[in-house]
Amino acid sequence: VGAAFLLAFLAGAAAIAAAVHLSLDLPWTVGLPIAVMALYLLGALVGRRPGSPVEPFADGVFQLGFLFTVTALLAALSPYALAGAPPTVETILGLFAVASTTTVFGLVGRVCLRQFVPAADMVEADADPALVERTRALGEALDAATERFQGTAATLDAFGATMATLQDRTARTLETLSGETRDLAAELKTVREAAARNEERIARIFDSYEMMIAKLREAQQAGDRFQEALGQRTADLVGALEAAAGTVGSLAGDGKAAIGGLGSEVDGVREARAALAADAAAIAEIRAKLGEQLNAAIDRSTASPRPGGEDEALTIDEDAFSEIDPAADEDEVFIPPLRGRLSRPGGPA
Repeated sequence: VGAAFLLAFLAGAAAIAAAVHLSLDLPWTVGLPIAVMALYLLGALVGRRPGSPVEPFADGVFQLGFLFTVTALLAALSPYALAGAPPTVETILGLFAVASTTTVFGLVGRVCLRQFVPAADMVEADADPALVERTRALGEALDAATERFQGTAATLDAFGATMATLQDRTARTLETLSGETRDLAAELKTVREAAARNEERIARIFDSYEMMIAKLREAQQAGDRFQEALGQRTADLVGALEAAAGTVGSLAGDGKAAIGGLGSEVDGVREARAALAADAAAIAEIRAKLGEQLNAAIDRSTASPRPGGEDEALTIDEDAFSEIDPAADEDEVFIPPLRGRLSRPGGPA
């Protein structure tokens, strides 16, 4: 209802302004607002739902006529207000006709709607009591549904508050996630930089590996050349050894003859060793005899001293030394230890 009323008012006001601006004839100036009001009244009668109150439409028609009256009066004074020119009598009379006509049409329309269109209470009085009871039950059901709707609205309000809290928490969570995402982005950047450095290191390692492979190939080639040279030298050495083997074979006969002469000389040396062993045994026997004689002489000199304090002269068998080789080394001559002590009678020991 409100939208239709506003649309009708704007259309009628535009029609009045156009009639004044274009200086239309009186039938057009009066007929355009009346046509707009008639369309509004027809729409109210056709579009109204059965049983709905008619008072809003009746009041709307009357108020629309009054607004068109005021609009017509303002339009009559607009030339003087805008341009300073006094309005003409024809313009004033034409707009006064519009004002009076719209007022009368609005009043007639309101009276007709009030008198000839049955109201809701009159329809209820003329209707079947069972239908009225059903209508009342339906109204009560609608009231209960309205209450339930209001409860649902309260629930929706609580749900809205919960959603607001959830949105707040979600916003804080998103902020936290945003911070963590920035931290992860920084860590990812660090990891990417480290990966780039590792790629550079790997590239250098691959370059070194390729250089190493090249050097190994060169070393292998040098080894092949060395092996070839070694084979050649080995072949030369084998030839030289074969030649030396022939020479050694020729020398072997001479060596056998020399070995035979050496064998005879070894036999002579062995015989000389046997003679030396016999001489050593004789020397040992002489040394033993000499030791016995010395010990006996010492015993006699200590047991019976001579009168006058002179010791008896020691006598040594010189024949015992006749068998000693005068060419023997002095360090190799064995002198047996003397037994007892030599002392003079009455003198110090």
